[in-house]
Amino acid sequence: MLKVPKVLIIGAGPAGIAAAAKLVENGFNNVIILEAEGRIGGRIHSVEFGDGFVDLGAQWIHGEKGNIVYEMVKDLDLVSKSQNDYNSFTFYLSTGKIAERHTTEKLFNILKTIVFQDGECNYNGSFKDYIKEQYTKRIREQFANEKNILELSKAMEDWFCNYYITYDAAESIEDFSVNNTIGSYMECEGHPTINWRKKGYRTLLDVLMRKSPNFSTALPVEEKVQLNKKVTKILWNEPNCPNSVVVKCSDDSSYEADHVIVTVSLGVLKNSHSDMFSPSLPPYKVRTIEGLYFGNLVKIFLQFRTQWWPDDFKGFSFLWIEDDKARLQEECPYFEPSNNGRSWLEDIWGFYAVDNHPRVLLGWLTGRNSKQAELLPEEVVKIGCMFLLRKFAGDIYEIPEPEDILRSAWSNNPNFRGVYSYHGVETDRLKVAPSDLAVPLSAPGGSELVLFAGEATSMYRYSTVDGAVETGFREAQRIIDEYRNTIHTKIVIVGAGMAGLGAALKLQEHNIDDFILIEADEEPGGRIKTVFVNGKPVDLGAQWLHGRDNPLYRTKWLSNRLTLGSYSHVTPDCDKAVGVGIEGLSEPIRGPDGVPRILLAGEAVHLSHYSTTHGAFESGTERAAWLAEYINSTIEPHQS
Repeated sequence: MLKVPKVLIIGAGPAGIAAAAKLVENGFNNVIILEAEGRIGGRIHSVEFGDGFVDLGAQWIHGEKGNIVYEMVKDLDLVSKSQNDYNSFTFYLSTGKIAERHTTEKLFNILKTIVFQDGECNYNGSFKDYIKEQYTKRIREQFANEKNILELSKAMEDWFCNYYITYDAAESIEDFSVNNTIGSYMECEGHPTINWRKKGYRTLLDVLMRKSPNFSTALPVEEKVQLNKKVTKILWNEPNCPNSVVVKCSDDSSYEADHVIVTVSLGVLKNSHSDMFSPSLPPYKVRTIEGLYFGNLVKIFLQFRTQWWPDDFKGFSFLWIEDDKARLQEECPYFEPSNNGRSWLEDIWGFYAVDNHPRVLLGWLTGRNSKQAELLPEEVVKIGCMFLLRKFAGDIYEIPEPEDILRSAWSNNPNFRGVYSYHGVETDRLKVAPSDLAVPLSAPGGSELVLFAGEATSMYRYSTVDGAVETGFREAQRIIDEYRNTIHTKIVIVGAGMAGLGAALKLQEHNIDDFILIEADEEPGGRIKTVFVNGKPVDLGAQWLHGRDNPLYRTKWLSNRLTLGSYSHVTPDCDKAVGVGIEGLSEPIRGPDGVPRILLAGEAVHLSHYSTTHGAFESGTERAAWLAEYINSTIEPHQS
């Protein structure tokens, strides 16, 4: 029997959906996706809130040129450039005043230059020390005599560190190494925050599954997803089944497959790899999991009854004056949780406008307090947020109570344990990279049993959805390449007339391209034969010729050894003489093993339109479709 591999994909996030879509698109239909959550999307989580949808997880497409997600959707009228690129800010002081814009722009630009434009360097200390040293040096060089700038410089440095670690969802700026922070991640040129206009990032999943923009072209991917299937064990390279993988779930179900694509988050691998894989992962893989970082941040959405900020408003960025920090515990009863005396409230670095949501503000909470802050009661979070808004902007705006609040809690969800990966001091020390995590686990015979995808396996676009999508495509392609010559066995189409051409087109529609079309004549077309007489086209074949005096009447299809006639017809005695009707020609000729080896097509095989060109074409496409379905459905059975 033809061997079509059984593929299990663990995780229905963007990497898993992308992998499944590519496999199905290429004729690999024996796919199951196991998803631990009760929904698809992974760290894409678009939910209804207020007047539309907001994203608790991935929110923007970052960049345009070279961004696979942007390339997929740019012409579908689904996205637009965000009104807020998080690159220009209005800063509010903890004293209740707006900081002087010219001053804050100078300080912010110095910090941006240090982090984003200085390039690689040979600094051996932590990234925090590097920023502090460079920042202090440049402040003294440029503003030694400007007292107002010197007073604000410390507040801006603290804010910037909070802002910057949001890029990587790090616990602290101290986690970063200079070498990995400057130079490893590759930006995509173009607008940095491209927004989904309608139903959030969830729209991308529909695009990947071809359900958008035209549902009629949908791939059968979502129907292959099994929800609430938390994987607890991956048995690979076992002595009793060295060429397959057994996956066990928390509900005691199990699945056997030829290949497994693991797309779980790096946070899950860090927490569970020692128990999940049997035998254990190779030492280099464990070292990579330990050396890459996985961070967290909290998004807090506040919805108000009316918009109380200006239409051109981008957001409130909070600069803490040291004296106000010292009084915070006295002023706010919800100071805890804290870390080394730093309250979770200090880790909220601002609230910002949300595209297409005129009544909603989005707050960002980062740092070491984020995991504990996720566990706070919703009412406490709301009180804390309103304390901050009124402390920093209450003298400027009359701020009402919010109608609703929504927040993320990725770190405390055991199916994620955080938001996305980044590289830090340990990454450098252990000399590991995402490419190490991406290396498949192979069987003794060389077949790649366990493959790894997800943003953490992307060498240069880790932490992004486009990085996740690319890795899903990458691992699906590994499987496709391994089986291309065994699943789509060489097909020979004999005859390049309408039936043969129709068969070839239909095979290509089913992503089967390992065929050859051979024709006995010197040109394709079969009994379609067009010649030019006096500069005008005339058909020698599929066309009626009227009148015996026509010089073209004397065509000789019967004497042509390649055709031996013009077209078929049925006599009243056909069934009696032969014993079968036309339908007998449509039955495949099978080999001793039962596998269909020869299929007949052409106008003579069509039940109702024999003798016609369209009958020939339909016959070819029908036979090819039957063959493609046979190839894609003939599977060596697996017990599960």
